[in-house]
Amino acid sequence: MKAAKLVLVAVSLLLFAGTLSSDWAEAQGRRQREAEREVEAGGWQVAYGKELTETDAEQGEVASGVSIFAGRGTREMGVLHNWADALVRQAVGLLPPAATRDFEQEERFQAMRFTVRTVRELLRDRRSGVKQMELNSVELKVGVLEYRGSRRDREWGAERERRSDLLFVPYVGMRAKVDKEDWRSDRDELREQREPNAAYAPPVIDSPHQYQHVPMGLSSAEVMNELSLNNTARKINDKRWEWTAYIDGPASYLRRISSVTYYLHPSFNPSTQQGDRTRPGHPLTANGWGVFVLKAEVVLDDGTRRIYQHQLRLGQL
Repeated sequence: MKAAKLVLVAVSLLLFAGTLSSDWAEAQGRRQREAEREVEAGGWQVAYGKELTETDAEQGEVASGVSIFAGRGTREMGVLHNWADALVRQAVGLLPPAATRDFEQEERFQAMRFTVRTVRELLRDRRSGVKQMELNSVELKVGVLEYRGSRRDREWGAERERRSDLLFVPYVGMRAKVDKEDWRSDRDELREQREPNAAYAPPVIDSPHQYQHVPMGLSSAEVMNELSLNNTARKINDKRWEWTAYIDGPASYLRRISSVTYYLHPSFNPSTQQGDRTRPGHPLTANGWGVFVLKAEVVLDDGTRRIYQHQLRLGQL
């Protein structure tokens, strides 16, 4: 009889604990949604990072293996820039294509650097906040929101709840500019007035990887693994696009490239062309109306070769 009562008490306690846990989770979800609605008010499209406990914020760990306090010129700084760039790309992807067709690489890198500076400043003081920046094509805001709650982590196949009085979430928000069409028209008109006979210059190839430090003794295979084939594009008219293909990677790695040979669609004449050796990434600019699988053979300064493939992208990049 006593054993039955003890079992009943234990079951009751478990049910009560489960109810408390459920209520806690529901309240946390409500606080999170309220915080996110406030951030997104006014037409902002927002990409969120992961939830950070107070310990995470104190240590500056914004993601697994990513520290907001990484030292300048270190490999960790390159990893941090990649994390920020991923948030920026995600936010860009939430905007309609018409709002981001003028969003160029230089703006992306400005947004990435602004993200790192802002999140570092806020997490250093373990506080929420937001800063805004106006780019040529979009409005940008970066911040950290906070709310009370706990976070569940999975370790070795088991869930572990990490209680925290506060949770912090870094985010990147973007919003299309008002009267964007008028702004674009005015900008193009001013550009034509300043350079009436200037030919279109392809975008400067840059990369967030440029901040990475290349460790001494890195093998050619390791360098090749960090390189990739990419492209930018702009619309010329209703039927044709002008695109620039290039090799992307850390600046120190790009300096090891001796030559890049591009293999285009057979409809191009010639279909095999050399990249521009005078510019980082050995870019190649061409134009056409359709997409295809582009190939590029990269040769390093020691003669190591590798062929990369990339599905040419037009429109929103």
